[in-house]
Amino acid sequence: TAPEALPPLTVATLARFLKNPVKEFFRQRLDVVLREEDSADDDDEVLSLAGLPQYQLLSGALAAVLASTPAGASSAQDLPGQLAAQVAAQTTHTRRSGLLPMAELGRRAEAALAQTLQPMLTCWAELQALYPTPLPKEPLRLALAGVTVDDWLSGVQATGAQRVMLDMQPSKLTSGTRAPSVVVDKLVTAWVRMLVTSACGLPVVGVVVGRDARVTMQPLPKAEAETQLATLLQTWTQGMTEPLPLPCKTGLAWVAGASDVQTVYEGSPQRSGEVQDACLARQYPDF
Repeated sequence: TAPEALPPLTVATLARFLKNPVKEFFRQRLDVVLREEDSADDDDEVLSLAGLPQYQLLSGALAAVLASTPAGASSAQDLPGQLAAQVAAQTTHTRRSGLLPMAELGRRAEAALAQTLQPMLTCWAELQALYPTPLPKEPLRLALAGVTVDDWLSGVQATGAQRVMLDMQPSKLTSGTRAPSVVVDKLVTAWVRMLVTSACGLPVVGVVVGRDARVTMQPLPKAEAETQLATLLQTWTQGMTEPLPLPCKTGLAWVAGASDVQTVYEGSPQRSGEVQDACLARQYPDF
């Protein structure tokens, strides 16, 4: 199948490609999804929380608390107490579900989960109050560089003429302590969405709430967004013809002039590398 015969692109598909072009080539062109490492058995005792398990646990807790939050903004006086009660209920449920370590380690993990959830949800609720008006969804459709993008812009909220798209991620958005910098690969989906909406003439401000920071992304002028999006779509077309050696984190380290680009891809005893992804390991086993 030629790339042009594939279904129209969505924001999510384009973002997946930008995060891992090789994996998306396998998925779209070959209909192949390589298995990752087997997860722990359901009967295994949880001893610690780190990495992916911690991300998944926080993601589930956030979703549960947000789903239990009644529609409409609460008053500033009521908000802290309501959120504290919801966080306490969810962390207790998580512990009783056996998703936390046993005994003292579990109590510490529960407390850490609550300490992470509370400020994120407080920030989220404050943003909801600042932009209280939900807007109807709008089509995101354009043809550029021989590729058709067809999606919907939904979840936009407004106050007056200002339109924002709010997003919450259960991951850290910055690195470093003395001079924190944004971890760019965590914002790929938000950036692609901002790029597509700007190119379609529907600019929105993107606000991403993470575990440690809130990042605001301003829309681009339409002409500039079209130019950048055309380059990305041309790369997508090429990436649907052959698997491109453009792993996201390694590529970002390269353009940033990092000294440890090879380690970002191959890993080290202290850190995992992008090559741990099954598709990248099969196609490009080393830097």
